[in-house]
Formats: sequence, C-alpha cells, structure tokens
Amino acid sequence: MNQEQEVSTDSPTPLSDSAPSKVLSLSSHKNMPKILAAAAAFGIIVVLLAGFWILMRSKTSPQSKTQKQKTEQTVTKPYIPLTHEIMMPLHVGAQIAVNKDWDITVLDSRPIHNFVIASVDKKNRVEIEAFSPSFKDWEKYIKSPFVRIEKTESKVINGLTVVIEKGTESFLESKRDVITGTWTDNGKILIIRVYSTDGKTPNSLFNNLAQSVSFRKELRTLHWDVMKPAYAAEVTPKSLPPIAYTDIEVMGEPFTDEITDKEPVYKDGFVKGYRFTAYKSQKLEIYMDEDRASNSNSFIQSRLYDSVGEPISSSQGTFIEFNATYSGDYFLLVSTFKQQTGKFELRIDDKNQLGCRSTFIYPDGAELALTQKNGYDLTGAYDVALVFECPTPIELLDEHRYIYETPARRQKEQPKQWTGTMEEAIISNDPDYLIKPKQGNQTSFQLFDDKDFENTTRISLQVFQLASNRILIKPKDGLFPKNHQVQLSPSNQRFFTQDEPKIPDIPILKEIVQDYSNDFAKKESEYNYETIRGEYFDWTKNDGTIIELMGAVIQYRKFAPDAESGNTLLNRFKQYFLDKGYTVSEKNTLKTTDSNGSPKDVSGLEKGSTVCTLVNPSFTNFMIYCSILSD
Repeated sequence: MNQEQEVSTDSPTPLSDSAPSKVLSLSSHKNMPKILAAAAAFGIIVVLLAGFWILMRSKTSPQSKTQKQKTEQTVTKPYIPLTHEIMMPLHVGAQIAVNKDWDITVLDSRPIHNFVIASVDKKNRVEIEAFSPSFKDWEKYIKSPFVRIEKTESKVINGLTVVIEKGTESFLESKRDVITGTWTDNGKILIIRVYSTDGKTPNSLFNNLAQSVSFRKELRTLHWDVMKPAYAAEVTPKSLPPIAYTDIEVMGEPFTDEITDKEPVYKDGFVKGYRFTAYKSQKLEIYMDEDRASNSNSFIQSRLYDSVGEPISSSQGTFIEFNATYSGDYFLLVSTFKQQTGKFELRIDDKNQLGCRSTFIYPDGAELALTQKNGYDLTGAYDVALVFECPTPIELLDEHRYIYETPARRQKEQPKQWTGTMEEAIISNDPDYLIKPKQGNQTSFQLFDDKDFENTTRISLQVFQLASNRILIKPKDGLFPKNHQVQLSPSNQRFFTQDEPKIPDIPILKEIVQDYSNDFAKKESEYNYETIRGEYFDWTKNDGTIIELMGAVIQYRKFAPDAESGNTLLNRFKQYFLDKGYTVSEKNTLKTTDSNGSPKDVSGLEKGSTVCTLVNPSFTNFMIYCSILSD
C-alpha cells in the first residue's frame, strides 16, 4: 500500500506527544505544495460563497419578503359584519365591510380595477381602490401631489400585512388628516384612504375598515355569478310571490333570459324574479330589452321592490330608473301579460360607472356634489377647483391632456376611449352673466361665447392626478374665483361659482314639514335646502298674466302609485290649506296631462301675497310649490 492510500484510509488519530500525528508527517510529502495550493483555493471559494450568501440575505427580493411575512402572519379570521355593516365584494378578489348608512359612489367595478368613494359624514370621507395583478404601472396613479406623508409603518391586522402612511393634505387651506393603507396579496393590491377633519375619527375609522379586509384566491370576471339561483324561502319577503329569485349584479355583463309558459303564473302572464345588491345613493337604471325575434309584440312589464317587499316603483315596462335609498338587497319582478312569452336582454347600469362626472373641491379640502339650476352647475359663492371623476383610470398625457375609457354595456359592444383637453377657462366679468331669480319673460342669466373678449377674461389651466379615477382641474394661479360664470375650453363645460338664488321664506312650508315630518322631512331635519328647495313655477294673475315665480317646493316622500291615491293626497293637503285660511285660486286650479299624456291635477291656493300650487302628476311624487307674489 503506498503512502497516499494510507493517508486517505487511516482513521483519525488524536494529537498527543506519545502518538505523533500522521497529518503532521505530511509536511515531508513530495506533493505538499500542490495540496497547500488546493486548500488555499478551496478556502477562498468558501469565503466568497459565504460573502455572497450574506449579501443576498441583505437584499432579499420583495417577493421573498412577502413570502417571509406570510409565514410569520397568523391565519386571517373570517370577518362577520355587524348589523349596521354590509360586505362589499371587490371584483379584483378582495372584500371589505362598509357602513349601511354611508353614501356610496362606485366609479369602477371592473375585474381589473375597482374604485369606491364612501361619504361617511361632513368631516370624513373614504376611498377604496383595488388593482388586479394584470393592471400595469398602478403605482403612478396613487400618489396625490397634495398629500404630505409624515409617518410610514407596517402592521399585521387580522393576519394581513398592511403598509400604513399617515400625513396631511396640503391643498390650499386644507388641514385634513390622511391615512392610507396598502395591502398586497399574490399580485392583488388593495388601498384604503381616509380623509378627515375630525382629529379623533380617522384612526378608529381606518382600523375598523382594516379589520374587515380579506382576499379571495380567484378573481371575479364579468361572467362571475351573473346569474345564480336563490331559494325563495330563504331570501324572499313574504309579500312577494314565492318563486325562485336569481341573483344578478349591478354592472354585470348583460345577459339574455327567457320567460316561457313553464314559468309560474302571475296575474295574466308568467313571471321571473331577480335579486341584486345596491349601495345607498347609487343611481341605477334597469333595462329589459325585448327580443323581437322571439315575440314581435311588446310583452314585458316589471316592478321593483325593497328588501321587505314594499314596491319602489309602479308597474313599469322595459325600463326602471331609481336611486338606492339603502345598502342591501332589492328584488325585481319581470312578467309578461296576455299569456305571452319571449326572450329579453337584462342589465342593471350604474350611472356613475357609465360616464364622467364633476364635483368641486373647496379651499378647506371639502368636496361637494353640484347643485343644478336650469341645467347648469352652481358651486356656491366660493373660490373652487374642479374635480373630474371617470369610470376608468384617467391617464395624464401632460398638464392639459388626459385619456380614459367608458365601459361597454351591450353585448358585442367594445369600450370607447376618449381624450380630454383642459387648456384655459373663460371667466365672466359682467354680473348679468350670473343666475338671478326671474319673473315673466326675463331670462335667468345670459350666456357668453368664446368671442366675447370685452366682458370676459381668459386664464390658463393645469391638470393634476388625485387618484386613479380622479383628476383636479384648476387655474395655474389660484382657484376659479367666486361669483363668476366659468366656461372651460375647449370642452365648453360651464358652471357658476355663486350661491343658488335665495328662496323666499315660506312659513306654510315650514309648518307642513313640522306637521308631516314623516312624509316631508328627513330625520332630524330642519327648514333647509335638503327638505325645501328652490324652484320656479307658473302662476296666473287675476288679470290673466302668466308669470314664472321663484319659490320653493317640497316633495312627498312616499310613492303615490297611481292617480287616484295621488288625488287623495292632493285633497288632504288642499283641506289643510283651507283650514289655514287659504282660498282656492280659480285660474290656477285645473285638470291637465303630463308630458306622457297621463292625467294630472293641479290645485292653486292663495292667502294674501303667498300663493301655492298642489301638483299630482300621475305615477310620480306629489309636490307642493309656494312663493310670494311681488308687486
């Protein structure tokens, strides 16, 4: 056996004085220089590999960090909504609980992106936004130039890691606190923003929302649960027909359904039932387009009911328009008449998800929807900036131009892309261009055109990204000044930075709101524009002259389903006025028809200079108009 084999096969021997180590004896080996060189090279390689491993540990990829965080997180507990909450599923694969009393604006509910605005109260506002993994460059849409971040931290809430940014809004005089939370789950992004002028509320409001956040593994698509059967006994109010109700979605893909003679018999035809969820303040339109290939005649009638089975609409044909008064379930009956059958296409549209809308932001950061007068928008007598909200993310091309899409809402229809430009605004310098109360044939305001240089001023505009679906449009210097008529160019959008013409003080309307608070006044309501609003109406003087008065109107809250019940209301309140000392005005009491040819009763009453008109238009809300006759 040679010496090399001996070294490689002998078992290790402890080092001691009495037993010299065979390792030490290698120093005399003839190949020792080669062995030492190999050992040195091996040592260098080990050191380099160790250094590389340490370096990679210090630069762990975001994905690896996420995976590590997931192993450290606890399992997400299913959130059970409280009695005042409703779960809002987002199509990108997340869900969150919202308060049923909040006014909800859904701007975008597509599978790729969701954007929801919740008006909590006058001091607090919430934005909920979600991106699917296929949404590219989402980061560029979420940073507002008017929010200053002061603190960033990462927390685990209900088993999910969220990055929380706290700061303040830096828009002019705004002192609103802003809390933003960002969740990431397998490429899905969820963002919650809380804006608040109430220093005590934003943290608790954000934490309550964060506790309810959860994610699903799968994404929703336009075809997700568009139709799903629901057992009547489980979901249907007892006052509705005991039939199967199919779950459908607001802004779900339009689909074709058919009523055959195999459906349950209902009145003089056959019926199908549907259930859908809507959120308070959503402006919805329900379409049931009849398929003339299946039936050449008109054959559909429909009616909408609330969650307890009370009718929201009268019997309608193929179209229903309504504003959701609560967040929760609604029921739709689609039936035929005269024993007919046929196919139809059904869809439910949300107006805010079909096109862009404008709101205004004030120097303190408050945002208000617009008050319309004569088809134009009034902001109140404040310096303001314009906020433009669209149903899809708005991409800024430069400081003046932007692009966005409107979704397809018919089968085989494609989304449409639009390009907008905001270069300058034309500001009126003449008070005659403002809206004023009108009487007789006098117009309420004058319009100017873009060639009226003498009475107008031109100012340059600039566009800023506030959020994915929201942009801010303002003059480069300051805001749109108060008490002016403003026209944006080249879009020709026009608005008035003025107060609504002041309505006269009408004591009789105050009394009605107080005496019939369940019918005319909102909860805790006082005499204000929410209950009694300004309106114009016609009045015939004793000499036969017809004038248009600036007055006020209140509207009966409960729906009058037909002309007969409307006349019952009219006679009740007519007697109320007579008991107050009013007399009937012969020239302002008549039977006529509305624009659809349906019968309409009008009763005019007067006492001194106060004049009132009771109007019962068929199938709509009963209204009372009052004003003061001027000399």
